[in-house]
Amino acid sequence: MKFASFLHQLRSFTASLAAATLVLTPAWADDTEIFFADTGNENIWPNVLFIIDTSGSMDEVVYENGVSTGKDRLEHVQDGFRAVLDRLSNVNVGLM
Repeated sequence: MKFASFLHQLRSFTASLAAATLVLTPAWADDTEIFFADTGNENIWPNVLFIIDTSGSMDEVVYENGVSTGKDRLEHVQDGFRAVLDRLSNVNVGLM
């Protein structure tokens, strides 16, 4: 009886270990070919997607050195985004 119980526990442990190994194994991907691929065609521009946080926390007013800037976080992000877009060229831009 003890041996059968031990075998059952051993099988359960082995199955749990195998399942954990399969589930917890990280998936690795190599995306460097996206950035360094030589297309041989200078008319193909890179695609860049900007994701801007518009949650409620972005409504908070920003303070610098204890003084209000008069703008909330989202307005600062928008100003920075405009500055980046003004300097970009030959890039396809998406906004989400």
